[in-house]
Amino acid sequence: MVRRIEAHYRPIITNNPSLVVIPQNQNGRTFEVRTNALQSLLKYKGLATEEPYFQLEAYDSICNTIGGQGFSPEEVKLVLFQFSLEDKAKRWFYTLPSTSIYTWAEMQQRFLEVFYTAQKTNDVRRSLRSFQQQSGEMSHEAFERVECER
Repeated sequence: MVRRIEAHYRPIITNNPSLVVIPQNQNGRTFEVRTNALQSLLKYKGLATEEPYFQLEAYDSICNTIGGQGFSPEEVKLVLFQFSLEDKAKRWFYTLPSTSIYTWAEMQQRFLEVFYTAQKTNDVRRSLRSFQQQSGEMSHEAFERVECER
């Protein structure tokens, strides 16, 4: 069938496979995402003011409370991670190639490569270099004060 040139400029509907390779357990069953699990996830938007390591720690602790339905904790984290992202972070997630992520470690690495920038590292170094403890202040109190000021 010959198509007119205008047909090549119209959007077509595609069905792209997930970029996360969803694991199957020994019974051939895939992971089921439950709405109560999604509601408990801390959301990460990808803002410069957000801390990606804190997001991963908080996400990890929440996922460890979610039953795995026969799946490992790492598989649960991998499947649910996309639901913890919003805005800029969600858009980044969808730029990853289809079926490119197989493990939770791969997902964490890709996430940190984008959201833990060199600027964040430099800011922490600068903060450590300029750290001063006030007289009478315990060192853990000084660290908390500096952290709150950031």
